[in-house]
Amino acid sequence: MKLRYVVILLLITTPFCGSVASDAENSTIGYKSVAAALEALNQDSDSRVSLQEGWTIIQSRENDTTALWSFTPSSHPAHPAAVKRLTVEENGAVYIRMTALCEASKIECDKLIEQFKALNDRVRENMTKAENAVTVEEVGSDRFELILTSASALDIESAQASLVPTAESLCPDKYPTFGHYQFESAERLGQLPGPDNATDFKFIQQIACVEAVLAPETSDRKSFFSDPTEKRNVEERILQLSESYFADIFGGNYEKAFASLSAEMKSYRSFDEWSAQMDQLRIKSGSITSIDVHTITIYDNPPNAPQPGLYVAADYQNSFEKAPFHCGFLIWFRGESSDFEITREETGLLTYETLEQIPVENHETALAQMKCNAP
Repeated sequence: MKLRYVVILLLITTPFCGSVASDAENSTIGYKSVAAALEALNQDSDSRVSLQEGWTIIQSRENDTTALWSFTPSSHPAHPAAVKRLTVEENGAVYIRMTALCEASKIECDKLIEQFKALNDRVRENMTKAENAVTVEEVGSDRFELILTSASALDIESAQASLVPTAESLCPDKYPTFGHYQFESAERLGQLPGPDNATDFKFIQQIACVEAVLAPETSDRKSFFSDPTEKRNVEERILQLSESYFADIFGGNYEKAFASLSAEMKSYRSFDEWSAQMDQLRIKSGSITSIDVHTITIYDNPPNAPQPGLYVAADYQNSFEKAPFHCGFLIWFRGESSDFEITREETGLLTYETLEQIPVENHETALAQMKCNAP
């Protein structure tokens, strides 16, 4: 059964209100099916596609504003489903208008919609709190760094949704595209929200103002593999590169580790700034006890990716003298005439000191929040 929902959330300047519309009011995300939406957006020259923990995230243009699409991974109980969040400004107020098309069971679709409504509630709360702020730093011609500070932690998509109005104001005659990001969150994990569980959340987003997002002339890109054994070779290569990257960082060989980053990632932090961050990480973690790159996922020349080539995700869970859990993933990229380089990195660190502050019964929840596996 196909289920269609419309949720309109009013943010910033007026009290919150929300509603679920009936099919008669609005029954579509603009496409007849989830597959049709994904195919059309992949072929849209103004779309920017990324992969986040199995989800396909697409930034597109609609009526001169930015739409953020979330497509479920095949392993999700509500798959196939698409959720579109559109930020609009009307009469001095900013709205997030959410529509969704879910083709799974009613129970799983209902759960999915409630999860996204909760995410939107967090965006609303974040944008209405006086202590939250967005600062802007110009880092180049038509390039900016947006820094969102918040008293509550946000997921990546919600943080980016909060930044859409600022990004569009910086690019009045162009298209704001979201690039690399990083975040810092100091939160007592595994406990319920409250005055004793405060959060200091900082989200740093790079944006560029462009005339249009460049896309390939066709979405039918050829595979990079002519032989099945080549895929296995790539998996082994990424495993070796990822293990070496961590060994270089925690062994103090910063120059070699920094050389693994793409030019774009290097442009956001100088070598000295990046090295200082690694120094702090090593102080918190202590000496490394194990490197575990446990999952390699290959995306073979995906349609409408920023550049043609191989994109490979390396999920890891390392451990250290002072920190039993260092979890996250690396995204490696190799073009037609280049070697692999890191184009994105997400990481989290849980120290023994922090773990001791979390009740034992909440350890599993804390690890799940960091996307770590329990021992």
